[in-house]
Amino acid sequence: MKAKTQKELGWKIHTANLFDEILNKNNKMGIFNIPLNILGKLLAEVGERASELNDPILNELMCRLTIYTIADPESPDYDPKKLKEISSLAEKTSA
Repeated sequence: MKAKTQKELGWKIHTANLFDEILNKNNKMGIFNIPLNILGKLLAEVGERASELNDPILNELMCRLTIYTIADPESPDYDPKKLKEISSLAEKTSA
């Protein structure tokens, strides 16, 4: 049996919520406050650059990490229709 990839399984990470969970809901992780804030800011910069490059596969990865607000169900910009378009375009590009 062929092992499924993370993409095939539909795995996504809500990056901001993950950071919140680590930093604010786990008292023993306070030491990671500064490095995780730096990482969050760097990921935001990566997202900005990725949107400028407009690479379909990179855009899908940014969506899977909820770096783009259209991929964040908690954002007013959330757009599941656009997410399907991005995923479809990435699939066509990688084929």
